[in-house]
Amino acid sequence: GDDEAVLQTKIEKYSYFPEKAELGSEIAELFIADEKYEDAKPIIESLLIADPDNTNLQNMRYQCEEALGGDIRSIVEEEFKKNPDNMSNAQIYVGILRESDENVTAITVLERMLKISPGTTPIIKELVEVLSIEGQTKKVILQLESLNRISPDDINIQFDLTAAHINDGNLKAAMSWADKAL
Repeated sequence: GDDEAVLQTKIEKYSYFPEKAELGSEIAELFIADEKYEDAKPIIESLLIADPDNTNLQNMRYQCEEALGGDIRSIVEEEFKKNPDNMSNAQIYVGILRESDENVTAITVLERMLKISPGTTPIIKELVEVLSIEGQTKKVILQLESLNRISPDDINIQFDLTAAHINDGNLKAAMSWADKAL
């Protein structure tokens, strides 16, 4: 129909002007919408060469890879090794690691993310979660204390600090945090 004709026109135009990244991205999105992942993938990969930090393109690449039965983990991990400062990709990598119960590696990635972006509450909260799972109570307490410095009036953090100190066997500190929370 009309959509197919419009798509064909865009593809022809893009073949003459491959430097027009927006057009390439638009075509890739249309292919994905039509579930033509095999057609979208090479366009996305060529666009990523020119713009490797483009989160939208990376997400489209992951979507294609997943739809085609590929191994997203190895792509995300490879991207992380090439560009560990890409926070969006690092976050995806942490999610994959956590799904695979690879918490020790997830902790390493989260700690790296905090070095790049210190004081980022969602990263600290996720790090606290993973550290808790791994039973690293002292590190949990340090991260909760940094959260408390960011949000000193958040009683949930104070209750979490109370619980962490109880887990650590430090009842005096636990009582102190419980008092602050109440």
